[in-house]
Amino acid sequence: KVVKPIPYSDDVFQAAAIEWLLVTDQPLDAFKHPKFKSMLEITLCAKGEVKL
Repeated sequence: KVVKPIPYSDDVFQAAAIEWLLVTDQPLDAFKHPKFKSMLEITLCAKGEVKL
């Protein structure tokens, strides 16, 4: 079965980010951390799926 990626929207991204924050027990200010912001900026240059 092929899983299609969810189309991007700000709302979808925000929901996923909040879910990540909660299930990984991150502090609320994790989104403001320079390294987190840098990681997101790097993914903007990706031409396809980002794999970890």
